[in-house]
Amino acid sequence: MEWNVIDKYLQQQRINNTFNILKQYNISLNEKIVVDLGCGNNRFLESVSNVIRNGYGVDKYEYTSNEYHSNIKRIVNNFDSGDVELFKENSIDIVFMLASLEHLHNPNDIVKEIHRILRPGGVFIFTTPSPHTHGLLTVLSSLGIISKQEINDHKQYFTFTGLRNIIEYSGFSEYEIKSFQLTMNQIGIAYK
Repeated sequence: MEWNVIDKYLQQQRINNTFNILKQYNISLNEKIVVDLGCGNNRFLESVSNVIRNGYGVDKYEYTSNEYHSNIKRIVNNFDSGDVELFKENSIDIVFMLASLEHLHNPNDIVKEIHRILRPGGVFIFTTPSPHTHGLLTVLSSLGIISKQEINDHKQYFTFTGLRNIIEYSGFSEYEIKSFQLTMNQIGIAYK
């Protein structure tokens, strides 16, 4: 999937907000086993490769990076198709889904699987666009300002209530969801 400079800038903003959440909640990535579902171009995992023990980037698209990190493995898998049992139960410290939930047909199933693979005390961190951005994103993509393919692949947008329902259905009981980027996006953190 081709991204332009604006797409890459917005991706970096999501990554920056994720780092802010990690800092705010005093969550260390040091020596952790991390999964990035819907990892795209592996930019997030590459940015933390120097501190994590192992990172697994899962995406339905092939991607070849110019960088090599011996502790990062790319797994090509369309996990939304139902083939989600990629990791053992209670084996992962942190799962990230940055701008991926909106691309899923079955987010309940995927988030339930995330809960299964997380170790007790494990953390799930996600971002997703707010519902009121749908029209704006459609216009921006039709003008070629952001990726049309990316926006056309959005299956749904989530309200806070919708996100809470998915998180609770999946077995998480301790979580927080808030807005960022002038309420254009939402970020959540949930603990197993």
